[in-house]
Amino acid sequence: MLALLPFYQALDGRGLSHTPLPPFPPPPGPPTPQQIWECTQERSNHIVHSFFASEHFRRGIPVVPGARQALERIARSGADLVVVTSRQHVIQDATLAWLDSHYPGLFRDVYFGNHWAMSGRSRPKSEICRAAGAHVLVDDNPGYAVDCARAGLHVLLYDWGGSYPWAKLTPEQAAEHPNVTVVRDWREAEAALGALAPLVREGAPAAGREASDEVRRSVDEVRRRQQQQQQAPQA
Repeated sequence: MLALLPFYQALDGRGLSHTPLPPFPPPPGPPTPQQIWECTQERSNHIVHSFFASEHFRRGIPVVPGARQALERIARSGADLVVVTSRQHVIQDATLAWLDSHYPGLFRDVYFGNHWAMSGRSRPKSEICRAAGAHVLVDDNPGYAVDCARAGLHVLLYDWGGSYPWAKLTPEQAAEHPNVTVVRDWREAEAALGALAPLVREGAPAAGREASDEVRRSVDEVRRRQQQQQQAPQA
């Protein structure tokens, strides 16, 4: 989304620094491309596939600060990491090359959901996660988060610094799905995964009230320490 939206603005002939993005629809559910751009499914598919042929896509998706270092520590702790992406089969090779460039050797496997594709079957992320034996999903899409929470996974909804307009749960969704925890950086995500790891190793479910409470305590502690650091007087 971080690279796709600027591409759409350039395609639409609007200046990036002067014209706001098309408004995101209110939750519940994730904003689909056709909702964001207020167009048909056919038109949104055309925009997405034009993006794949653009310089915006060839430059690659920006790397989120701290992600690689956190994932390396998580992998060293014994976690089995896989990628579950909604990306299409037509960009499989480019996606694998990007992952090898930025996260070499970190992931056991990469699964493609093939969403918004011109051809081929699409698979829900919940179905892929069950087949992969996953216990926890990190994702920035509330629709995928709710889908996987219903399937029994714990989901870390990644909203980087609270800046992702698409990564928002409604109060109703948050109340209905305690297995979804919002994290705002990779320090919080790493703390949450660290809290869940002992439960998974002991055979306990990663989803459920006990797990959710433990995750929230860990995330809250990270936020408390960050606030103390920000408030500490500078030498």
